[in-house]
Parts: sequence; C-alpha cells; structure tokens
Amino acid sequence: MYSEYLICCLEGVKQIDFWITAGDSPAEILSKYMTATGKPPVMPEYGLGFWQSKLRYQTQDELMTVAREYHRRGIPLDVIVADFFHWTVEGAWAFAPVCWPDPETMVKELKEMGTRLMVSVWPTVSTFFDGLKAEGENSVNLVRCAWAGSQKYGALVSSGDIPFTFESLK
Repeated sequence: MYSEYLICCLEGVKQIDFWITAGDSPAEILSKYMTATGKPPVMPEYGLGFWQSKLRYQTQDELMTVAREYHRRGIPLDVIVADFFHWTVEGAWAFAPVCWPDPETMVKELKEMGTRLMVSVWPTVSTFFDGLKAEGENSVNLVRCAWAGSQKYGALVSSGDIPFTFESLK
C-alpha cells in the first residue's frame, strides 16, 4: 500500500533523493542518523518537562496568573514562554515596563514555583541593542518546522498554536 502511495505522489517527478538509515535496532538507527546529521545539545533537566506557551501574554500579570493557577492545581510547570511583543520596541530585548513592570521579581516567583521563564526573541531582534543572555544560559530554538540535522542546533519542533485552556490540557 505504501509503495502505491509513493508511486502516486511521485508522478511527474524527474529526480528525487532518498535517505535511508539502517540498523538492527531503533537505538542503532538513531545513533547512525545522529552521526550523519549531528547530535543535539544536552537539554537541561527542566526543559524535559511540561511547557506552557500561547500566542502572547500581554502583561506580566497575565503570565503570572496562568503560572500561579498551574501551581495552585498542583500541575508541575517546568517552563512558561513569554512570546512576542513583550519588548519596548521591535528589535529590543528589554521587557516593556508598562506591561512587564518587574521581570526580576517575576523570574524569582516563577523559580520558587519550580518554573523557568523562556523569553521568545524573534529574528527581528537587532544586534544594535545589548544582548539579555546571561552567562551560562542555554539557547533553545522553538521552531514550527525542521529538517535533517536541525537537532544539532538545539531546535525543538513545536506543535504550533493550540488552545491554551485548562480544558484543552485535560
């Protein structure tokens, strides 16, 4: 059945490249694949748990309300993502003080709840501004698509935008 599907999809194609990684076990196949395409960096322990992200938290209070609700319900929340338009101007890495008045206190409270803050910086971030990456911090690339070898750059493929309700989580 798969071969029929493949033939149907390839009608009219003049050239195609295939990549085959063979081995006697899934572990051997994965090892050979990573040898050819690159090994991913080691994910920090906190990055292996549950992440909460939505299109945009407009304010520090909105983000903290969600984090506190997870904590109140006893749901472990390892990472919460502050997505785009949290900055003062496009291209800056600073939180807009009107909507995000005290990021330091926010990070401290999140840490006390066992949650890390991931700040989403978009490709429009300008090198003109000083960088907010502190020494020893890891960069993680949350992407919507990837290709063979993307893992060596720390790319995590996201499922995209899904509902951000507790009903959806359930």
